Amino acid sequence: MAASQQILEPAPQEPSLDEGGMADLWRAFEEVGFKLLDIGARGGSLPWLAFFAPFSTYYGCEPDISAAAGLRHVLRKKNPWRDTVIIPEAMASAPGPATLYLTRHPGFSSVLEPNMEIVRKFGLEEEFTVEDTIQVPTITMQGAAEKYGFEDVSFIKLDTQGSELDILKSGADLLKGPVQGVFVEAEFRPFYKRQPLFSDVERFLRRAGFELIRMDPVSRRRTSTNLRLGYSRHELTWAHALFIKTQLNPNHLDKKTHFARLVRQVAIAIASEQFDLAAERITEPGSVEVLQEAGLSVTLDDLDAYVSKRVAKSLYRDFRSSWAKITKDRPRYYT
Repeated sequence: MAASQQILEPAPQEPSLDEGGMADLWRAFEEVGFKLLDIGARGGSLPWLAFFAPFSTYYGCEPDISAAAGLRHVLRKKNPWRDTVIIPEAMASAPGPATLYLTRHPGFSSVLEPNMEIVRKFGLEEEFTVEDTIQVPTITMQGAAEKYGFEDVSFIKLDTQGSELDILKSGADLLKGPVQGVFVEAEFRPFYKRQPLFSDVERFLRRAGFELIRMDPVSRRRTSTNLRLGYSRHELTWAHALFIKTQLNPNHLDKKTHFARLVRQVAIAIASEQFDLAAERITEPGSVEVLQEAGLSVTLDDLDAYVSKRVAKSLYRDFRSSWAKITKDRPRYYT
């Protein structure tokens, strides 16, 4: 949903990766490269994805002409990526024109029509009001990969307001092959007509070899009642979820491909702060052999030192930002 879209900018300065085995790992990131596909790129990429920028090509898919122009403007102003490609077509299950419903809040625009019966239950009718419709060209994910050159895409982020599953299905071969991670929005309620729900998306990705690693849910209260109760727990409405490939199947890969996919999985795990998963990947027997043959000597101690610096810095930043509130509410915290 709209809340997930943020201006493209570098994440806060990362701890150094130029010491010990982490320097070897960073050189491996640069060597294998990375292609990141952002489907629904209004405003630019999510800040945490900027970890990939120095060694990645960013493919931003945005069919709304004004949003695509805004994305180009942001990229011209500040572009940390190795290279960028803007895709001015909507991705869909089949090529051809589609109707794009432009809502009052731009972040809720979709190729699916809003389901106002559900929207009203959660008090979002203002944001979901359709103010215009336009025809946009569509292309499948596989077709876009061939047209724009990301057949070896490593990571996909999708936020397209209900059409995510159709798009994923249109790139099934990419998911079975080079894609190592997916960050996707999915709804628990049908805010759009004929849309799949979170369980459908999760089932499809699980069958494609991905594991649900993290979920950041969004919840709201129902507002359709006139009772005006003073309190009620919120209900799940939608979530942003991270999926990563469960295994590499090295027996079916040549060593070069195994190395590249392993390194990309580790990059995804580090970028998303799934450090346990990164540690597991670099210490698996088959992985250790591949890394050593490539001349990488990264150890758990190297990773742990990096994690300590990164987490300590973020905790300090969070502490500083919350200090004013803690001071204001001191009696509640300390008495």
